[in-house]
Amino acid sequence: MDRRFDLEAWRHFVLVAENGGLNLAANVHNIEPSTLSRSIKSLEASLGRPLFVHGKRPLSLTIFGQEALKEAQKLLAQHRVMLETLLSSKEKMEGVIRLAIPGGIGPGMVTPRILEFQQICPNVEFDVVQLHKGAVLDQTFSDGETLPHLTVGYSTGGSLAGLVYRYVGKMDFIPCCSPRYLSQYGSPQDPDELVNHKGLIFKGSTRKPTEFLVK
Repeated sequence: MDRRFDLEAWRHFVLVAENGGLNLAANVHNIEPSTLSRSIKSLEASLGRPLFVHGKRPLSLTIFGQEALKEAQKLLAQHRVMLETLLSSKEKMEGVIRLAIPGGIGPGMVTPRILEFQQICPNVEFDVVQLHKGAVLDQTFSDGETLPHLTVGYSTGGSLAGLVYRYVGKMDFIPCCSPRYLSQYGSPQDPDELVNHKGLIFKGSTRKPTEFLVK
């Protein structure tokens, strides 16, 4: 395992160097000396150069180790700042997000994601609006209404002012049938055979009915 990119290994190295020995670092930071020893040996092996002058007391750094300590201290300080910034920014995030979603995907797909998000940002609330007239925004909202901040829906293009539309891909529909149907009619191998088959097409408020089959 290449420990050069292991932040924990560098942290162990800094602890031992700053405390002047394995046992002192282990006592101060409540870490097993064997854990510190393995980290440093693995780090030195990955670097291909010793960080400490081994076999001598008191423990001292090599010239390479002295330079590595300066850079590792900077790295760990930057890491602490990064974590503090991220965590504090999440705690400061608060307010209400108005989210419009089609009724069919809310409980199973969206609600679990909202709960996960609120574990990270507990001060953010969601006002969920169901697209009651279908999954096309233009059928639910009109210009001048309070529009959602975010939404998911079916649409070929946007006409409501104030919303930014982003295309995320097409939704394919897969024909399915029961084993009993297959045993009676078989599975079509060619489009021309579809005249011998029967099917049901969904027609509702959330999407237009399918008028033709592709592939």
